[in-house]
Amino acid sequence: MSVLMEASVSTSDFLFQNVLTNYPSCTIQLEPSISIDAEMVPYVWTADVPSDRLEGLLSSEPHVRDAEIVDTTNGGFLVRLAWDDDENVNPLLATLRGLPVAVSEAVGTGGGWNLTLRFQTADAVSRFYRGYRSANISVNPLRIQQNAPWMNERRHRYGLTATQRKTLVEAYESGYFEVPRKTSLVELADRHGVSSNAVSERLRRGIDTLLGNALVEPKQLVRPEEKPDPRLEND
Repeated sequence: MSVLMEASVSTSDFLFQNVLTNYPSCTIQLEPSISIDAEMVPYVWTADVPSDRLEGLLSSEPHVRDAEIVDTTNGGFLVRLAWDDDENVNPLLATLRGLPVAVSEAVGTGGGWNLTLRFQTADAVSRFYRGYRSANISVNPLRIQQNAPWMNERRHRYGLTATQRKTLVEAYESGYFEVPRKTSLVELADRHGVSSNAVSERLRRGIDTLLGNALVEPKQLVRPEEKPDPRLEND
């Protein structure tokens, strides 16, 4: 029976400490992928880091040999990393290595990392617990759920990252979306310990993702002979 764990990890115990320390409002999200090569070459999404400094900062990390910006969208960057696959580079990666586990999501900010891990068995969770305890790694399990279906998990989140969901929920509960507003971007930023620009970016991206996954139907190809009824175009 699979087990889904959501956990928080301090910045110093996981990845990209240099970037997150120099830019506390930055967000880094690992791009889930399946490697077909012997060497893992991951991708990460980043926001709120100047493009002229991003590649150098990432390349200075102890586990990264090289970093290259390959795409830009909505003020963020998709970066391709040449990864140092030495298990001694990061204790938490070494703890996860060899366990039957998949990293479903990993989002880092100046305040730490939020991880979503799917273990194949409950025994793997126990082995992970013993591993990070013996390595003196600060892992804080937030939620553990057995046999959580993938589709239910994604529908619940509507494709949102943990940071986007947390920011949207707090903005909603504090009255940011009410008319008139009961809180401001500055107040939200103070609660998260980031800049107002960072909060604005998270809200905008979160709303865009939420609307795209909750309201918009996937586009379907229309053959030339199957042109839509022109009467529907203004509906």
